[in-house]
Amino acid sequence: MECFDRSTEIDPDYDNAWLNKGMMLCTMKKYDEALICYGHINIRETDSAEKRTILWNCRGVSYFLKGAYDEATRCFSHVLNLDPECEEAKNYLKKAISLLNQQKKQTSNY
Repeated sequence: MECFDRSTEIDPDYDNAWLNKGMMLCTMKKYDEALICYGHINIRETDSAEKRTILWNCRGVSYFLKGAYDEATRCFSHVLNLDPECEEAKNYLKKAISLLNQQKKQTSNY
């Protein structure tokens, strides 16, 4: 983690360091911190669709794992607009929608 911190201190616009730090934090179940890292990444019109897809997918996974299924569905929908064949996003989107529907049923029963 220190390497990522040092890299982003030296170059705050080093997107790969922010992305990798965010992914590491996500594996450590620090989802809010991961999302903050992803927020530091500047997406430009000239960036590849692959870069945008990876970033939106990472955001979606973080939101999903923290239980923010509404935000996760938005992220995965964005991924699928960029890459309709992204199986990971398809699978997470299905799960997030299912869990959202379960939450809505539970709240409507109260």
